[in-house]
Amino acid sequence: MNDETGELDLDDDTLAENTRGAYPLSFIPNSSDTGRGPIPKI
Repeated sequence: MNDETGELDLDDDTLAENTRGAYPLSFIPNSSDTGRGPIPKI
């Protein structure tokens, strides 16, 4: 994160190679209350 602007620098991998975000399941239309779904079809 840039200390001056507060913006993420996603090209800077000095702390971690992966950056992840999270949000509540309620933000996803038709999401399951359990957060689980059926086995994917091949």
